[in-house]
Amino acid sequence: MKNTNVHSAEYEEFIHSLNTGLNGAEKVEDFEGSYRLSYLAQQYAKRSGRRRAVVPEHVFSAQFVLQQAAQRHFSLLAMAVSSISGLFCEREMSVLLNSGCCPVWRYQAGASLAGNVADDLGVEELDELKDGTELKILLQKLIDLTSLQTAALVDLCERFWRSPSNSSLGETFRTMGLELVE
Repeated sequence: MKNTNVHSAEYEEFIHSLNTGLNGAEKVEDFEGSYRLSYLAQQYAKRSGRRRAVVPEHVFSAQFVLQQAAQRHFSLLAMAVSSISGLFCEREMSVLLNSGCCPVWRYQAGASLAGNVADDLGVEELDELKDGTELKILLQKLIDLTSLQTAALVDLCERFWRSPSNSSLGETFRTMGLELVE
């Protein structure tokens, strides 16, 4: 089944970009690249209908399956961003951004973003921080996030580093849908 909304050249470019990167992404050391492509192939196999569909009309292309998954993923991320809007202040976002200063974060679902920040700052145990300190408050906020909220926050931080702006931190995140508190 061919998606009539996408021209063949665009389809080939999309498939090629999945294998080689797009817009220079391949310049960054991509330690998870082979894992990510293998995972996507497994997920595509589960969702394509190939080898299981009763009729050919129920077999879908990689492009359709990945577009559908991406659309759902981005919608969920937008909802998660909305749910954490007003939770963080500029100082907290600055700490978070400075603990992962790059456009590609090594984050897997279920990993502890609080742990990454703590490790970067040399904090071994949350209990070693005095109650009420800015860092302990930030780490507790990160611990309390759902997996989806954490993924959305990582996505926001990657987008921040991929799109430098002359605007303030608050304004930059506001344009991405995240309101910061004073």
